[in-house]
Amino acid sequence: MALQECFVKRPANEWVSVLTAAGIGAQRLMSATALMSEPWVVAHGLSLTRVDANGDAITTIGPPFRLSRTPVVPGALVSKPGADGADVLASLGLADRLDELVTKRAIALA
Repeated sequence: MALQECFVKRPANEWVSVLTAAGIGAQRLMSATALMSEPWVVAHGLSLTRVDANGDAITTIGPPFRLSRTPVVPGALVSKPGADGADVLASLGLADRLDELVTKRAIALA
């Protein structure tokens, strides 16, 4: 209770500065959405905003690992459900059954 009464007297950013200056680890609590727009996170490639196939801007987590001799390459954006259904069936040799499977509702296409 005493700590709560003490901490309420100053904004969180001030406490983070005071505590870290004293060698105590401290961070502000923030939502994942807010974290993804933090300048440091964006500058270090930990938050990436890319455009999907529909032209929508999508913000995702960037590659977190850094290796000394390997360049960081973000993976592809995930397709919308059903968007690659025809390609998946073709890769399995089932392209000729696409219409049948859609009619039976075994698969759905985007």
